[in-house]
Amino acid sequence: MTNLMVALVILSWGIAGIFDKKALENGSLRSVFLTFGLFNLPLAAILLVVLTCFYPHWHLSAGTILWESADAAASMIAIATYYYAMSRSEASYVLAITAGYPLVGALLAIPLLGEPFSLLLVAAALAVSAGVAIVGCSDGGQTQKLARSERFSVVACVLVSTILWGLLGIFQKQSLHYGQPLESMLAMAAGKSIFVAAALLFMLRGKQPLGLRNLRTWQFTWLSGFLVALGNVSYITALATLPAGYMVVITACYPIVMYVFALILLREKVNYLRMLGIALVVTGAALTALV
Repeated sequence: MTNLMVALVILSWGIAGIFDKKALENGSLRSVFLTFGLFNLPLAAILLVVLTCFYPHWHLSAGTILWESADAAASMIAIATYYYAMSRSEASYVLAITAGYPLVGALLAIPLLGEPFSLLLVAAALAVSAGVAIVGCSDGGQTQKLARSERFSVVACVLVSTILWGLLGIFQKQSLHYGQPLESMLAMAAGKSIFVAAALLFMLRGKQPLGLRNLRTWQFTWLSGFLVALGNVSYITALATLPAGYMVVITACYPIVMYVFALILLREKVNYLRMLGIALVVTGAALTALV
């Protein structure tokens, strides 16, 4: 069952990246961020109903709220920087580079969670990072056409997303010490809802059009939101029984799914150097099965 959850995480997150790119082709960065974030409102409502029906004695402890609030804030900032980079570069480039978050997560899990040091796990994380570096060198498309300042912004945003995504597994693992997976998911969805509501109010003060009337944007962002939520539920369910370092690394092979779909649906050009980098990412994730 746990292996099924891990596979579902990889598949869901990989396909979600395709819908992110399609959303950005149909809407502005601002509208995509807001519509994606607003998906957390119905998600929180659904989780509330499920918990009430099947776990009548559920509750949100202070520890769950604290760690999932940190998780929600880091996640939304990571999404904002990720969307910025995605809007200015190829989907396979951005998603493959951000797959370097396992090195952050695996190493931080040792001092922050007290997980045992494993040379094999570090080797797996390094393989992922090496693959990410190769992917970074392989970009000869959209990013290279940008001005130097914009290229710097894209790289900076990718790095921020990578570091924050590496921390998410740490926050989620900590929250599971205080409650069950669905309670953590509810706290996270509620935190993201508050975050996006604050962002919406801030943007309304600027009296600029938000672009929330484009149905295509809603369609693609909510498809992405559904897949991300499905992946998150599967991730946090598996995380309840598996070490955080292991989960962070093994789920990092989702870019291979995204790359295949990017070639088919987005008609991106085949880049063999990038494929080599992604192969290293997948190899690193596969090595975790031996830990």
